Amino acid sequence: MSSSDTKFRNTALKMQDAMIDLLFEKHFTQITIMDVCRRAGVNRSTFYAHYQNLSELQNEALSEKLIDLWRKTRRISHDRFHFNVAYLEAFLEFIKANRNLIYIINNNVESPVGVDIYRTLKRYMRDGFYDMGVIDENEKEACEK
Repeated sequence: MSSSDTKFRNTALKMQDAMIDLLFEKHFTQITIMDVCRRAGVNRSTFYAHYQNLSELQNEALSEKLIDLWRKTRRISHDRFHFNVAYLEAFLEFIKANRNLIYIINNNVESPVGVDIYRTLKRYMRDGFYDMGVIDENEKEACEK
């Protein structure tokens, strides 16, 4: 990755973090592009070089966090005991490091993005707990409803 690609990526990450921080503080409809730019320390043209609108930034910011969780847990051995402990540790570390994200998901489940992220996170937890043997097939099916 070239230094300009790295800079572009780092700028996007700053804006994603700013969006998550702002979503923790206020509802999506109250956030402006200038709020994001001020928080991330970028100008408006930089925002538009990365995103078309706030919805696109919100989708990417929340999706990136879930991708991060997937990256941290996908490499875990499937040895039954090691998998249980390592998966649970990785998941709990993710929750601890992303408290604001969990709050946002819980408080924005009425928005289409919130519903989608909430369902994805719930499915990911359910499947992990099923794989660990924490829940059985019936409990897994009950969680799907």
